[in-house]
Formats: sequence, structure tokens, C-alpha cells
Amino acid sequence: MTAALTEGPLTPAQADLVLELAAAAEASDGVAPLSEQTILHVRHGAGLRSGGRDWLVTAPDGGITGYAHLDPPDAPEDEPGHGHGPEDDSDVTGELVVHPAHRRRGSGSALVSALIAGADGRGIRVWAHGDLPAAAGFAKANGFTRVRELWQMLLPPDVPVTEPALPDGITLRTFQPGADEEAWLAVNRRAFAHHPEQGGWTRADLELRKAEPWFDPNGFFLAVRSPSARPDSTSPAPGERLAGFHWTKVHPSGGTSGGPGVSPGEHCPPAPDEVRGPGVSPGEHCPPAPDEVRGPGVSPGEHCPPAPDVVPGPIGEVYVVGVDPSEQGGGLGKALTLAGLAHLRARGLGEIMLYVDGDNAPAVRLYENLGFGRWHTDVMYHR
Repeated sequence: MTAALTEGPLTPAQADLVLELAAAAEASDGVAPLSEQTILHVRHGAGLRSGGRDWLVTAPDGGITGYAHLDPPDAPEDEPGHGHGPEDDSDVTGELVVHPAHRRRGSGSALVSALIAGADGRGIRVWAHGDLPAAAGFAKANGFTRVRELWQMLLPPDVPVTEPALPDGITLRTFQPGADEEAWLAVNRRAFAHHPEQGGWTRADLELRKAEPWFDPNGFFLAVRSPSARPDSTSPAPGERLAGFHWTKVHPSGGTSGGPGVSPGEHCPPAPDEVRGPGVSPGEHCPPAPDEVRGPGVSPGEHCPPAPDVVPGPIGEVYVVGVDPSEQGGGLGKALTLAGLAHLRARGLGEIMLYVDGDNAPAVRLYENLGFGRWHTDVMYHR
């Protein structure tokens, strides 16, 4: 008997097996194979976005040896933005993983074929963790073209963090669960209007992340304009307006070649507003590469270079920074970034990481001026 490829919603038992599969791949490859968005989809059944599809490769003994997920298009084909450039709003995003013990047996190729067929003629985006020659060669052989780099940048522990200088009329407070959700969603939509994976978040998306063990409202900073100054307040004021935010995250360990055990870009922080423009984010919940070590069908082990160095212990992340378009250009983005960095350092976190587009020279220059250095590179392939 041979392995079987099937499509359909995951049962609870299958979801548990997919999570075990992802853990096995991470232990083997040194990087998580599935994005946070997809992990939440697996854990919570139907997922956070309607229209997603799942495929499984099942061994004769019933074990799951491969998994693929395809998100729906970013926007319908008749909406503005369709059909422009190598990537457009009608593209779909897929990711997949194959168990390390079952690679190079056709499972990866079968799952890639399923994703391509599921795209139904639309463009498809795939991220490759690490710029590995084997992944690049396999991607090219399957008709994928390199279109983008996402850099992971790291702030070393010996680099000091300066105090933020807030614009006039702005005060900082922390997120208050049960009071700030709708205001935050509204600013998030405006700030990321051109990046639907982030700007399209719903209350359900937010609530699922609030339920994650890493969520800490004390590390979720809101910049507000109030009718009167309330520098010591931690709760919403009557008439205040949310101007921007910096949501930080703490990972319990530093991970390896893919950073702190997370997929790149699912919450890629935008560059501070001074260098990026309204609502532009460097990442779009960027999914990781498909299956065998960062490229569909590429096996790890002797075919891959050694994993890069490890940053041990807990590590902080600039999870997402957003500034309302009406507030951009006044230094608020940089101030919010520094406020979050100071909070993470106060928690004893030496290393702090973030994601940024490699071709965004102003943003890269700004982060370098803050002390960040290039750590790893992830590559997007498009077909």
C-alpha cells in the first residue's frame, strides 16, 4: 500500500497529529514549518479566514506524514489591485510540511501539486526559510520565481535602547482587555489597509491571540491622544483617540535558523512611519517554505548547510507596530518602537528581533541606526 493524499477539514484527532508532525519537523530542521496563522487554523478547526483548504498525506498505518494548507485569495479578482506585478491581491498563500522520516518519497511533490491545483490559476506565494541553494533549485524546477527577501534583524544585548520622544499631545498606556479591542481593530485596519492579512484581522483573530499563553497586555502599548493629559493613566479616557500601537511578544527560547521558533512575517512589523508611508508593512503573515527544508520537496540533512548559530534563552520580538495614517510622519512610529524595546529590556531580554523587507533600504537603515543587525534571510518564491 502507498500513502494517500486527501483533502478536507481536519478532525480534532487529525489536528493533533498535524501539530505533532510540525513539532517533529521543527526538531529536525531547527525552524517551525508552519506560520502562527496556520497553527491557529489547525488548533481551532475551521480557521480564522473562510475559504481555506487542507490536504493530508496519510501512511498505510494511518499516521499523517504530510500536511498542506492553502489560504483564500487576499482579495476578489474584481477588486482594485488585481493583476498588477508578480504578486497581487488575488494571489493565494500556501504552506506545507512533510515528516522528516518520510521525505523524498513523493509526498512533498504531491502536496505542492495539490496547492498549485487548489490555486485555480491564481498566483501562489511560498516562503523559503533561509536562502538555501537546494531550495532555490527545486523552486526554480517547479516554476517558482524568487521575488522577495525578508530579513530577520537582531538587536544584541550590549546595544543600549534610548528613551522614546513622544510627539506633543501623545501619551502611552497599555492595552486593556475588554475595553480596547474595537478601537485597536479600527486603527489596525487603517494602518494596514494595503496588507489584508494584517489589516483584515477580525475580533476573532484578536481573541485567539489574546488566548495564547504568550499574550501579555502589559507589553501591548497604545499611543493615544486625549482631551487632557493623563500621563499616569492606564485606562481609556473619555474622548481619547488611538493614534498607534506597539505589540511586543516574548518567545521562551531563541530557536535556531528560523529565529525564535516562529514563522517569518505572520506579524511582520512595519517600519516606523517616517520611512514607510501609510499602512505599509514588510510582511503579510508571511508563511514559511513548503515542506522539506525550506523548499517544496528538498530534503534536509546532508543536502543542506549546517544550521546557523543559536540565540539561547528567551528572546523578545517586535510583534507588530502600527500608526494611524493621520498620525504618520511625526515620529510616532520610532517612539513606539523604542517604547516596546525598553519594555522588553526591562523584562531582562537581551536579544530582540524583528522582520523587515530586504529591499526597504530606509527601514533597514533606521533599524541599523537603532543597533539591529541582519540575522537571517527568508526568501519568497512566486508562481
